[in-house]
Amino acid sequence: EACWDRGLCRLGETGLVGMKMRLVLAWFVRSPWPPGVLLLVLALAVRVPRLSDQLEPDEAKTLDQHIQQSPWIIVQQFGTARNHPLYSLLAHFFWRVRPTVVAIRLPALFAGVAAVLALWFWLRRLTGPVPAAWAAAALAISPPQALYSARARGYSMLVLGAIVTSWLLLRRDRKSVV
Repeated sequence: EACWDRGLCRLGETGLVGMKMRLVLAWFVRSPWPPGVLLLVLALAVRVPRLSDQLEPDEAKTLDQHIQQSPWIIVQQFGTARNHPLYSLLAHFFWRVRPTVVAIRLPALFAGVAAVLALWFWLRRLTGPVPAAWAAAALAISPPQALYSARARGYSMLVLGAIVTSWLLLRRDRKSVV
């Protein structure tokens, strides 16, 4: 039987205990849930502490000029500076529920964490579970991505959109080739 991960095979060379350990580790790496939960926890641990930081000047202007406006005005201001319309709409609804700094940053947090998980799910099929977990972990702890996910701006949504779009395009190309 060919071993798909040499490191796990070396761990499993020591009898029955090693074989059980190898099976558990193989299940852990191949199963979607344990690595996904670890990546989720890692992404949240890096991002959540920054959510309550003081608003940056561009965030304050976005709050004043876009988020606090009515949804209709947010959509009408599509081409203006500092306005990511989808982000502004989502932040507007969170702001209406609870007008706090954390509330207007929640859409960025959700998009940043979703980007990590989307990258992991996409790359699991494309490259395998181990490289996918490493790539998603790198995105989870990436300082710029963590900052994007903790600021009231639409940049983390753009990253998520790029990952999902790439995934869908490659999936479509694979289906059309077959």
